[in-house]
Amino acid sequence: MYYDQAFPEGFVRYKVYVNVEGVNWEPKPTEEKFWVDPLSAFPVGRSQLAELIRNHPLTKEELRSILGGGSLSKDEIKALLREFSE
Repeated sequence: MYYDQAFPEGFVRYKVYVNVEGVNWEPKPTEEKFWVDPLSAFPVGRSQLAELIRNHPLTKEELRSILGGGSLSKDEIKALLREFSE
């Protein structure tokens, strides 16, 4: 976490830098010149998703966000829900 800026309203903003592996995003140049030690993040595979959901309870809103993300087809979502209902 890197300090970014303190605001007169009484809060402080920090930045976290993360390398996201396996996702093609357009890079955006930055004007900031300082040393950064980013974290690494990887997209979750389909087989890992079921395990994550099983081991980490989700709220309805979190589940809605995951299912609405477009990474799973409707058939895959139905299969996952069937798996958890058995």
